[in-house]
Parts: sequence; structure tokens; C-alpha cells
Amino acid sequence: MGTRHLTVVIKDNEIKLSQYGQWDGYFTYSGTKFLEFVKENLQSKSKKKQKYRIETFGEKIDTLKKVDEKTYQEFIAIKDKYGFAQDKSEFVIPFNIMFPQFSRDTGVEILDIIMKIHAYMFNPNYKFPVILEFDGVGCTEFVNVINLDTEEIYMLTTHEFKGIPLSTCELVENVYGHHDCWYKSSIKDIPTIAKIKKYKESIGLDYWQRDNGEWVSN
Repeated sequence: MGTRHLTVVIKDNEIKLSQYGQWDGYFTYSGTKFLEFVKENLQSKSKKKQKYRIETFGEKIDTLKKVDEKTYQEFIAIKDKYGFAQDKSEFVIPFNIMFPQFSRDTGVEILDIIMKIHAYMFNPNYKFPVILEFDGVGCTEFVNVINLDTEEIYMLTTHEFKGIPLSTCELVENVYGHHDCWYKSSIKDIPTIAKIKKYKESIGLDYWQRDNGEWVSN
């Protein structure tokens, strides 16, 4: 389903990652995967262990490097030449496997990819190239944010819901201000996904409308 979304990581008061996803941005897929990542990789009952987990993830975020337009176009040239498996031999690796960070199909799965960066990198100076998608035209329906500075998460949407939007941080307000925050939590206090889903339903953020006008659960 073409539900556009962004996966965002903030560190040192900067947006280090803003990954675009074209598909399945609704809560029961990308939202759930986002929460699963945070709970499995960052959250811990042990304060010491959680601090270590957040610092480890932060170190991997520090390996990200925003590419300039010229460099990005060079990657696109590779895509144009090698990225379409149906036109090439079976030995050609598809572009979205070679460079998943530049693929609209990756979405929230970029977080797992970043966690594995140094599992196979032997160069300590290696930088993982990324582009930052800031949704300038306001087309994304959901934005999920990890703020490593405040150790919080924010879940934003352009969909309507009951109640007053929650506060986030100045950086998020400035960049993603056309979205409203419907859920916010410290990393240590994130409850079960089932409880968050129940809360989402309680504020009326449980349905989206198809082009034919039919309302279905998300």
C-alpha cells in the first residue's frame, strides 16, 4: 500500500537520518516495526544497559554522511545502468540491495541496516552515505522519530485524531511542523505495542480512507 512515511533520527541537535518510505507507512506495519526496533535495540530495564545501547546506536549514526547532489546523481547513474534486474543478467545485484539507503522501498528497515553497518566494515573511517528527505511538499502521512539527545520517540501524522497534539522538540517542530504528534514517550517508558495500538484507537487514529471512500483499519 502506498502510504508514504519518514524514519528520522536526531543526534547532537541535528537530523542525522530522514529516510523516505513509499509503502506501508501506517501503524500496523512501519509504526510497529519502528517500535519493535527501539524496544529490541535501545530499550532495557537496566539503566546502564540502555545507556550502552543508545550510545552504541549513536556511534553508528555518527558513521552516516549526507551526500551532496553531485554524489547522489552518481549513485542514480549506477541505478540507471544496473538497477533494473529484468533488463540485465542474473549476476547483476539490484540497486536497492546495493544501496538500500537510496531506495524508496527501504523505509523503516533502514534502522536495522544501520545497526549492522560495522558487522562487516573493517575500515574505522568508513562513512555510510545517505540522503535526507525532508518532505518539502508535505506528502508523507507518518513520521517516526528517535531523538537520541532526549532519549525520546515521537510518532507524527497528517491524519486527524482526537485531542491536542503532543509537544516534541524545536527541531521537529521546525522541519516536520505540518505533522501532529499523536504519541510520545521516553525510550525507557515505551509500553507494549498492544497498549500503544489501544491508545491509537482511543484517539480515533485507527482508520484511513481509500480512494473509493471506504474506511478501513490501519
